[in-house]
Amino acid sequence: MRSVFNSGHRQGGSIPRVIKNVTKKFSTFAPMAIAAIGILPLPLMERSIINHMEKAAPSDNIERFDEKNSVTVGRVDIVFGFVTRWSRSKLALNLDPDLPVELKHRIGRFADNWRPLIAIADSFGLVWGKVAREAAVTFARSHHDEDIGVILLSDIRNIFNRTGADRITSVDLITALLDVEESGWSEYQGVRDDQQPRKLSAGEMARLLKPFGIRPRSVWPIAKRRKGISSRKGYYHSQFESAWARYFDEPGGTPAQDSKIAYIGSR
Repeated sequence: MRSVFNSGHRQGGSIPRVIKNVTKKFSTFAPMAIAAIGILPLPLMERSIINHMEKAAPSDNIERFDEKNSVTVGRVDIVFGFVTRWSRSKLALNLDPDLPVELKHRIGRFADNWRPLIAIADSFGLVWGKVAREAAVTFARSHHDEDIGVILLSDIRNIFNRTGADRITSVDLITALLDVEESGWSEYQGVRDDQQPRKLSAGEMARLLKPFGIRPRSVWPIAKRRKGISSRKGYYHSQFESAWARYFDEPGGTPAQDSKIAYIGSR
């Protein structure tokens, strides 16, 4: 199911299926709305515009969406009529609309997710195009689960590249992250920026890295045979290489050779 969803992100997307011993391709290109408790798999999150929802409070006046309610049905019919009329008008879309300045530096799927929506909004006039761009900028400024995880990957890559280390303890990695200017890790407010500012902890860092398949391991210093030296929880350069290769142009440098092991951590 995940591969079906992911394949429909771009025009021309399809999946092969065998029907009576014959392989056929089925088009999967379509808009989708998915509701979930928690977070979706990261590749699907990247292909989505995330709208975080909260459970209604007892005092909230929420109208039930009921197909038996004539008012509800009437509203749906109105929307359906507008959408149908627009789709049949064959109105030409500029599939590469001018993006807001705040989005032009965002490469990859984030900008791709907004291009068709802004294109559709532009077809309704300048006012709706302006509203769509304002919405896109608002989402770009907020830290969603998948965004902040990628930012963390980038900062960790820079730390490994700067030090030339092949391993680092969780404690020392946190210290290095907090020293990164304008990183925001010293005033971390959670994945949704809705919590009290605090310093990023090792546990929170581990939770952010978990969707990438990266988990803390026992890290031994070079002089581990010396009496009194023990292992600590931390990370190896090799654990990040796959994620760096997927999310960045360069995988973050070559791993240190066994003969030149560098180590960052308390001795």
